[in-house]
Amino acid sequence: MQAVLKFGGAALADGHAIRLAVERVGEWVSVDAGNPYNSGTDSRPIVVVSALLGVTDGLGEVARQAVLGPRSARTSMDLAGETVRIRHRSVLSQLGLPSELLDRHWRDLRMLLAGIAQRGRLDPQNRDLVLSYGERMSARIFAAALNMAGFEATPVDAWDVGLVTDSNHGQARPLQGTGQAIGSALRSIPGIAVVTGFLAKDGCGHLTTLGRNGSDLTASLLAEAAGASELVFYKDVPGIQSADPRSLPAAHVLSEVTYAEATELAFHGAQLLHPASLAPAIRAGVAVRFLSFRSGSSGTRLVARLGRTGPAALAWTRSALRVRYDLSRPERRGAKLAAAFKDLESARLTPTMVSVDGSGLTVYARSGAGAPAAATSVDEGFATLALVGHGIGGRAALAADAAEVLTGAGLAPLAIQPGGSEHSLVLALEANQLCAAREILHRELIVQPEPVLHGDLPEASGAGYPPRHGV
Repeated sequence: MQAVLKFGGAALADGHAIRLAVERVGEWVSVDAGNPYNSGTDSRPIVVVSALLGVTDGLGEVARQAVLGPRSARTSMDLAGETVRIRHRSVLSQLGLPSELLDRHWRDLRMLLAGIAQRGRLDPQNRDLVLSYGERMSARIFAAALNMAGFEATPVDAWDVGLVTDSNHGQARPLQGTGQAIGSALRSIPGIAVVTGFLAKDGCGHLTTLGRNGSDLTASLLAEAAGASELVFYKDVPGIQSADPRSLPAAHVLSEVTYAEATELAFHGAQLLHPASLAPAIRAGVAVRFLSFRSGSSGTRLVARLGRTGPAALAWTRSALRVRYDLSRPERRGAKLAAAFKDLESARLTPTMVSVDGSGLTVYARSGAGAPAAATSVDEGFATLALVGHGIGGRAALAADAAEVLTGAGLAPLAIQPGGSEHSLVLALEANQLCAAREILHRELIVQPEPVLHGDLPEASGAGYPPRHGV
């Protein structure tokens, strides 16, 4: 029963983290070798890796500086050699791997930066090329670490197994109908395939990147193509929690979360993964799990259905704009609403809360994007806070409870309304009240976890969960 294991930047932060990640892979290999569920199928895990922690941002800065000209290009190359390059050489040293392992990649990158400097501009295609070196080098490091640990492994660029996208550089979307070819290519790779996340090529052979959470999408696509039994996202946390533990230490791990709840949490600000990243795995009925690469916790399973109801978790947007549009002329209300949402889209603002009254449209949206041009007013200093759980959308009693506990603590929510589905209830607040509000709501309204008995596990899209391998 094959699994796809995704390791993000936190699991590739340094040599110690990579050794722990290699141990996690080894647990799957050692158990699968004698797996009673393995009926002659390919049981080797497939590994998908991001760039080392922080490297993608570093490469982006190197590329930007190269555009400034030949003198700056030398500075950029020094940055590549003295910052990003030294970072990788340090990891190689920590792992006891040859220092020259990545020399060819550095030579190619320096030539690419020199070309960018000579042209004096950075087009999206060349930016993708520069960013690609993060994943290409991390895959070589991780495969070499696996080989050193006694596991045969092969670094693989995702386009070499047939991952093809459109030509939208920086936000490329995978093309349909490539799954069979990808699955066949993966089966032909010697040992454990260590595949670059985030990267692909278009139909003309030009390298592309998949945008934010692109490595997660790569893992999900490969899980679907390989017919994997499970997709595991290894994180620096023990699983999906009832709130961000960095802000709320009382947060607890949720043993199961529905796909719909995960989507709501991600939308309202939880640092999980983009919901679209899960689509291929969900479509194929692949079991999905979040685990810590550092510990043997049981983590969080993503499932289709749960028996529990009520708010299970909190997510929030710290910095939100309040945007107001005038709708006072009833005969033009429809046209004005359409124009308002077009204006928000032009400003690249994502509404997290929307309300309409007799005189206007009020939208709370994440700040930091563009500025809406047609709004009557735009105000800063707000936050949105979402209660997320199965079956809570539209529950007047829950909205009343939330208002009561907040006002009882001297807080004043500006608006409370259901989210876009039955799985969330959203509040708008002044930003300076967010910290107190989330602590009170978590303590008073979040459902405490119930223990899950072994052997009584739910199913994900009809696919049963196999026993956890080595964890």
